[in-house]
Amino acid sequence: MLVESSHYLYDFTYTNGRVDVESVMDNAIDSVGELHVVDKFKHNFKPFGLSLVYVLSESHISIHTWEEFNYMSVDMYTCGEVSPKNTLCEFLKSFDIVSRNCQVISRGI
Repeated sequence: MLVESSHYLYDFTYTNGRVDVESVMDNAIDSVGELHVVDKFKHNFKPFGLSLVYVLSESHISIHTWEEFNYMSVDMYTCGEVSPKNTLCEFLKSFDIVSRNCQVISRGI
């Protein structure tokens, strides 16, 4: 395969209430140390909710929250030998997860 990549799609509900999602992901990226942030974009919705996108040198992370339902959708895509799995696992440690749906897609040509 010329280009290999991993795409993790993770949806979950949690019981924590309001969580500083940006800080949790920043800490997960820093503590695992496998992904490299090039830029970050954030939009807070009123009265609540968040869309957060990390542009990585390896590809991207996007997070969307529906706080009124304690629901979050995380999309992590990396190219090359680095998998987003370790960073995702570190991120998820901060949540009391009730239900989850995870899809892992191997992509490439």
